[in-house]
Amino acid sequence: MAKRAKVLKRNFRINNSLIDYLIEYKKKKYVLEVKSAVMKKGIYAMYPDCPSIRGQKHIKELINHKNSIILFIAGMKNIKAFKLNKDADQKIYELLKIAKQKGVKVKAIQIYFDLKRKEVILQDDDLKVLI
Repeated sequence: MAKRAKVLKRNFRINNSLIDYLIEYKKKKYVLEVKSAVMKKGIYAMYPDCPSIRGQKHIKELINHKNSIILFIAGMKNIKAFKLNKDADQKIYELLKIAKQKGVKVKAIQIYFDLKRKEVILQDDDLKVLI
């Protein structure tokens, strides 16, 4: 049976920011920020679709916090990878590169809604991330 993460707290405060979750996995605590990759360009799901001061702020907080994860959720079909949209927000692109260098885990998943089955389908739980 697969180990599951446990949500300890929603809207976890780090300084002046509310991060989506404080979770526990294998007896270790992590902060988890979830972002929606709502833009599609060719085979890529992308984030952000416009400049995001809030997104910048969250990434800055995670850079300085031990055991941080950013999860991008691509809610669409027919994609092959997640990619940052540096044309929309160059600062987020730069911050995420720094975050990754500092040890922040950057993950992406792909889901979509199947109209016939009336279910959300997890298409890829380890979508390729291009930074």
